[in-house]
Amino acid sequence: MNSKYAFIPDETTGCLTEQDTKRYISRLFFAVAAFEVAGYVVANLLELIVRAVCENFAPELLESGIFISVANYLMSMLPMYCVALPVFCIVASPLPSVLPQKKKMGTKSWWAGLCVCFAFMYVGNYISTIVIEIMEMILGNTTSNPIESLVAESNIIVDIIFIVILAPILEEIFFRKIICDKLLPLGEGYAIVLSAAIFGLGHGNFYQFAYTFLVGIIFALIYVKTGKLRYSITYHMIFNLVGGVIAPWLVEFADLEGAMELLEQAQPDLEEALICLAKMIPMLIYVTIYMGVIAIGVVVLIRALVKKKIRFEQGALMPYAENKVLTVLCTVGTAVAVTVYAFTFLLSLIR
Repeated sequence: MNSKYAFIPDETTGCLTEQDTKRYISRLFFAVAAFEVAGYVVANLLELIVRAVCENFAPELLESGIFISVANYLMSMLPMYCVALPVFCIVASPLPSVLPQKKKMGTKSWWAGLCVCFAFMYVGNYISTIVIEIMEMILGNTTSNPIESLVAESNIIVDIIFIVILAPILEEIFFRKIICDKLLPLGEGYAIVLSAAIFGLGHGNFYQFAYTFLVGIIFALIYVKTGKLRYSITYHMIFNLVGGVIAPWLVEFADLEGAMELLEQAQPDLEEALICLAKMIPMLIYVTIYMGVIAIGVVVLIRALVKKKIRFEQGALMPYAENKVLTVLCTVGTAVAVTVYAFTFLLSLIR
């Protein structure tokens, strides 16, 4: 483990001192905050430049739905992974990295993990719904889901390219490979929970935080225990395909608003009712399969917890043993990162 300055465990306790633990955590979250700020600033500058160029030289492009959707995805991804990621790596360079041991994941375990992912997604979506309702009551107005808005304005082919293929690969490289490797010296538990928290916060809105945090725990657990990024990338692709492409398409195809209007009629037309029912069948099949997968995921998770199959290995640099949560939270770097993310979350409510 090479670094610009060494972290050496205390000889009497075998752990890092409280000061070194805070220094380690603070440095990591400074890097995360730098990543977020750099990405946000460059993305907004890029948006202004692209809009100005189009308005002056090709205004017709601003009327093209495909161009706007592709531009939105690119203006989101390019700043993050071409500018913000190098900034993170520079700031976090003094921290050591550890690569997890590579192990093969069996077919049964792979499917079990996927079911748990969808169970966590369901729980996270439920939590997000409650939080958003509370926020809307406090603010006195309605908010919009940024992902739903982005997908609604886009093309399904563009969505598949960016949401299902590119985003999972890039996000797994950063949130799992790079961040987990930087946290593994502290132990698997720190790597899994903190990387998942950063993953959830990195989405920058209340709609996605809860389920991305919970699913991020499974993604990180899979990567840390197998050392193979392809497993978490595959999970992430399936997750985005179902939640970002298939589910919205099924909702649109089912025409739920039309079904509600038909139900409100005293004597609905039989032909219209049959057409409406036919449109609802794919959605009903999807919901049935989805709920079955969630049930399996819950059973798998309960069995794993009861049998204590999930164990976190300690790292070479075990953190300060007392007040672990406060040690993580009470650092300058953590405070800066939380402030940055609070700004992005509040901004998402007023857009």
